[in-house]
Amino acid sequence: TGVQTCALPISFFCVPPDRLTHVITTAGTTGRAKKIFFTTDDMNHQTRIIGTNLCRLPGASRVMVMFDLVNATWSAGAVVRQGVEMADMFGLLSTNQTPPDKQLQLIREFDINVLMSSPSYIHRLTLEADTDLKALGVKYIVLSAQSWTENLRAELQNAWGATVLDAYAANEFGCGIASECPRQDGLHISEADFWIEILDPETGEPLPAGREGEIVVTTLSRRGMPLVRYRIGDVVPMGVIVMAAIFIIGAILLEQTRFGRHLRPIGGPEESARPRVQRDRASLWTGD
Repeated sequence: TGVQTCALPISFFCVPPDRLTHVITTAGTTGRAKKIFFTTDDMNHQTRIIGTNLCRLPGASRVMVMFDLVNATWSAGAVVRQGVEMADMFGLLSTNQTPPDKQLQLIREFDINVLMSSPSYIHRLTLEADTDLKALGVKYIVLSAQSWTENLRAELQNAWGATVLDAYAANEFGCGIASECPRQDGLHISEADFWIEILDPETGEPLPAGREGEIVVTTLSRRGMPLVRYRIGDVVPMGVIVMAAIFIIGAILLEQTRFGRHLRPIGGPEESARPRVQRDRASLWTGD
């Protein structure tokens, strides 16, 4: 749990401490910030996962990342920026503290065609813009860090003429767990890297499809500080996410990407099939 990683992170180390070269902390909004350590290989691997997701967006080439840099170790924006590099795309790291007019100027100046930010900031950017946003040429907007609705998706797509995509992540997992592809029919997860279960929060027992439960994540490819059945603290009210969603939606689709990673869809085209995550921590990156 988060309490354990906060109290004694060294107890999770599976390599000598001098091999742990990176640290990411949560924002600490619900107490002490949790410290998650990575080896160089672990961090490179995690940023490749982010890069893989970007490579599944046809025409994406120039990305602006707009997440705040809270402190030296809460560096979600910097990690996502590295993922952009792994995708061999141009990347610009801004923050959500930049005034909207300056942000729009940067989008024009650097021919940005992908935006990655929180829904509230993109919405603010949309409302305060004094220009034709469609003329900017943005193709994709990837939303994370806060909950949002299908109504917001429709509003943003109409204003920008771009495809708005969902993303779900947590700092404990290197800022990337699952993301939506342009088909907009559910989140995809790399099963080579994460195993996700929906459990009864009281008993810890796996729940059948359709039951409300807590998301529990196990890392499969991390060596420095792996997390086994880690309780993020999120509840899926409709019980439709990850493995449960596959059985409800039907066929399993595996996609081969530029990095050769397999990504499985975990949602469906129906509104009711998209993951609905109830967050109790502001530090969590979540799409919907």
